[in-house]
Amino acid sequence: MFFDNFQCYTNVTLKSLVIKGGDFSHTSNKRKRIFNSQGGKNMIHFKSKALQRWVVLIVVSLVGGMITKLPYLKDIYFSTLQAATGTTKTQLGLLLTMYGLMNFICYFPGGMLADKISPKKLIVFSCFGTGAVGLWYATLPGYTSLLIIHALFGITTVFTFWASMVKITNNLGNEDEQGKLFGFLEGGRGLVGTLIAPRFRICIFLSL
Repeated sequence: MFFDNFQCYTNVTLKSLVIKGGDFSHTSNKRKRIFNSQGGKNMIHFKSKALQRWVVLIVVSLVGGMITKLPYLKDIYFSTLQAATGTTKTQLGLLLTMYGLMNFICYFPGGMLADKISPKKLIVFSCFGTGAVGLWYATLPGYTSLLIIHALFGITTVFTFWASMVKITNNLGNEDEQGKLFGFLEGGRGLVGTLIAPRFRICIFLSL
């Protein structure tokens, strides 16, 4: 994973922190961001390596653009998905209701989780978790299973993913770069969503 390029430092020497005059307020001007990801035990230090930073942002954008496509599939392919799953329009609508309810429940605790556990690990878990649930979804199980699947999507795409994505993006730059970073993130997510939509159409038709 590209996220393994992050260097973790648990011992920060006094020499690396001392600034002339004892002023520690200007460290962000050197694009050095240190944040505590696990209760003060592991410190992730982002150096001013522009290429590494943008590669990380591209990877996060790719993941962010793909990970929510499965639960929102019916927004684009309603009739096709209805035929594939054998559900009524009401039942298909309730699937997204289940997903939305889980999102509502998971957003707030998801932020607290991202403060306790490494965002990198949470994003990796989210990718594998969403993929595993997606494979179950691809078998086109019964309606009860579909409800469970959409509840699980709420966990893997929001509870363990969303706050982690935001936190990683935020820590890639200082306060003057947030607009550029998040603009690139959202633009990348939109581009990825546009590019992979035809692939979903092919997969659904092949499953009929």
